[in-house]
Amino acid sequence: MRKNQNGIALIIVIFISALALILVGLMLWLILGSTKISDMSSEYKTAQDAAKGASNIVISMLKFDSSTPDLPPDYYTISNPTCMTIKLEKPSIAWSNWNCSNANPDIIMQLGSYKVYATIVLTQVILPENNNALDTYFYTVKIHAFNNKNESSNIAFVYKISR
Repeated sequence: MRKNQNGIALIIVIFISALALILVGLMLWLILGSTKISDMSSEYKTAQDAAKGASNIVISMLKFDSSTPDLPPDYYTISNPTCMTIKLEKPSIAWSNWNCSNANPDIIMQLGSYKVYATIVLTQVILPENNNALDTYFYTVKIHAFNNKNESSNIAFVYKISR
C-alpha cells in the first residue's frame, strides 16, 4: 500500500511561510523602532543645541560684565533687571537683601522655536589675599531649553572669571 504524502508537503510549506512572515514582521518592527529612536535623538540634539547656544550667550554676558545678552531686544526678556545686576555683582548670601531668588528665570530667550530659561543660581566671590590681585567670581548657571513638542534639554555649568 502506498500512502499519499501531499498533505505533509502542504503543512511544511505553510509552516515555512508563517516563519518567513514572522521574520519579515519582526524586521519591520525593528526598523520602525530604530527610526523612532533616531527621530527622538535628533529632536533632543536640537534642544541641546539651543541650550548650548544660550550657555554661550550667558558666558559672553559674564565675560564682558554685561547685564543684558548680545541679542536683539525682541529675542529676550530679563525678568528682574535689578536682581540680574545683583546676581552678577554680589555673592548669593546678599541676594536676600534685595528679594532676589531662583524661583523665576533671570533671562528668557527665544532661540528659533525654542524658549530658553537661564538662571544664575549661585554667585561666589573670592577676594584676593593681596590688594593688587583681582576678585574671582564663580557663577553657577542653569539653562533649560524647550519647545511646544515636549523636546527639552537642561545644562548646568560653573563659570569662573576674575575682575
